[in-house]
Amino acid sequence: MNPAVDAALASAFTTESDEGASELVGRRWVTMATLSPRLLAIVEALPLRADMRVLQIGGAPGAAARAVARQLGDGHIMVIDRSAVGVAQIRTNAAVEIGAGLLSVRCVAVEDFSLRPDDLAFDLAFDLAFEWGHWTAATPAPVRRRCSGSLAR
Repeated sequence: MNPAVDAALASAFTTESDEGASELVGRRWVTMATLSPRLLAIVEALPLRADMRVLQIGGAPGAAARAVARQLGDGHIMVIDRSAVGVAQIRTNAAVEIGAGLLSVRCVAVEDFSLRPDDLAFDLAFDLAFEWGHWTAATPAPVRRRCSGSLAR
């Protein structure tokens, strides 16, 4: 548990406009009003642990990434997106999670993504464009190879 992160998230979701839309249950934010049923089902299906490093591919505008970030204690989610507009949306929508150190975003196409020297490997990678966040036979081989190289063994 990280009290500073809990405080930052709690203050971000206790405004009048969000009243009733979010509720803190343990360390999990329940945000039924802000996450579509499809995204909620996908996020809940992910095998997340509080200490995980997660990579989301193509995450604009950031709704799923924010939901994942709220479930991570000392973990982290990085979102990569090829669109500068998409990255700007994520930075705006996830400012609290970015400020709390739970989320980062990088403007890069998945085909060009690689870990930087100071990056830690990821425990899980998912892309909502692919079937339920898992690689399928339809996932292009270069994408599978590029992301597999960024995963912890």
